[in-house]
Parts: sequence; structure tokens; C-alpha cells
Amino acid sequence: INSQSLFKLLLDYSKALHLAAEAGNPAMVELLLNFNADSNATDKEKKTPLHLAAMGGHLNAVKALLAKKSRFGAKDMDGCTSMHYAAINGNVEILQALLAAGKNKNIDDKNIWRKTPLHLAAEHGHSDLIHFFLSNGSAINALDNNKDTPLHCACRAGHFNCVSTLVSWSQGGKANLQATNSLKKTPLQVAESSPTESQAQIVTLLKKKMRLTEAGLPSPASTLGFYSEHRGGMGPSSLLLLKPTHLPACNSMLPTGTRQSWKG
Repeated sequence: INSQSLFKLLLDYSKALHLAAEAGNPAMVELLLNFNADSNATDKEKKTPLHLAAMGGHLNAVKALLAKKSRFGAKDMDGCTSMHYAAINGNVEILQALLAAGKNKNIDDKNIWRKTPLHLAAEHGHSDLIHFFLSNGSAINALDNNKDTPLHCACRAGHFNCVSTLVSWSQGGKANLQATNSLKKTPLQVAESSPTESQAQIVTLLKKKMRLTEAGLPSPASTLGFYSEHRGGMGPSSLLLLKPTHLPACNSMLPTGTRQSWKG
């Protein structure tokens, strides 16, 4: 067999490997790998067989590919690794296999929109994965291209359980409830403008976490670090903020006409 024929044969094996990985056929995957099919060959979207196996939720195919040194950090044309697709699909077993292969160094890989797997788990409503990622050291306040944190993403999509998991996390870093995205919106403001079924629940939870009163005004010992002045029983005459960065967090909570002021 000449070199040209051998190259064509190996190329066909690699194409077949993509198909076997996509179909979730671990026996065929192993057979093709034993015939030297390239486990890191890419299709027209720059996806490897590992991408396709992860997308399909095929754990045994993923394990077979990783055993043959498939690159767990390979990125497709959207900058997504296999981790991103496993996060979208909510497959914790595949994520465990991929993290083990990458020794946890790949936990915060970002795609072209700078989204981490944690962002995607929050967007797609996988609260169990959020706990998994955070337990393995994922950055809870990572920012994507829009400066959205995973909490912003969960609030926008209306995933109450994801929001609850994020704001309740207390091991290490905590979710930044005052973080503002590129539109100057906090997670609370994003939730308030998101017409989802869980909107009211999420807003109530966030206000509770921020220790807001039922009237929407901060309590004196608020963790936001601000307080209100009351004069003659006429209600708040001004809101004094301990930090100027607290202003965006208050915009959607104050009665119309309330004066905000910064006194440093």
C-alpha cells in the first residue's frame, strides 16, 4: 500500500471515529483507535470525536477516547471544549471524567463568548452541576463577554434552583450580588426584567439575601452597606451609600423620586 492510499485509509478511519463517537458506540470507537484513527481529528466545525461523544452524553465513548490521549482541552470553532457541552447537557459523570483527565485545570475554560462551563450550567438550569463545579474550584464570579456572572445567567433564564445554589454557596468565594454587567444591571435587576415563571421567587430570594425590607428599602444592618434616613415619619429623604458601587444595586428598589447621594 502506498503512502497516499494509507493516508486516505487513515482519514476514513478518522471520519468513522467521529461517527462512532457521535453514535455512542464504545466498541467501534476502541476498534478504530486500535487501527490508529486520529482521536484528535477535527470536522468542519473543528469538533473532535471527544466533543461529539460529550455532546451526546456517551460516557463510555468519552472514557475510551480519553484513554487514547484525546485532548480534553481541544476547542471547536466556537471555542467550546468538551466540558462546555457536558455542562449544557448536565452530564456530571462525563464532567468528572474530563476533569480527572485535566486534573481540574480545565474547569474554567472559556469559549469565544468567555463563558465557563459554570455559566452554561447556570443558563441551562443544572443546579446539581453548579454545586459540582463550585466544589471543584470553579470561579463563582467569572465574567463573560457581557460581564455577566453565572448568577446573572441563572436570573435571566429564570432557574430558581440555580440561583438558590449560587447565592447559598459559602465555601470559599461567594456570589457577588452587587456585580453589574455591561448594561449596569445587577442580578436582581436582571431577574426583575426577566419575564419567567420563577421571576417572583427569584426576586424575593435575592432581596432576602440582600436583607431588604418588604418595602424594598435596606435595613440598617444591610450587607449592602447602606442605610436610610427617616425624618418626621415622612419616609426616606435620602439614601446614604457607603460605596458608590452600591448605587446600581439600589436603582430598581427605590421609590420614585427618592434621592440617592454618595457621601464618602
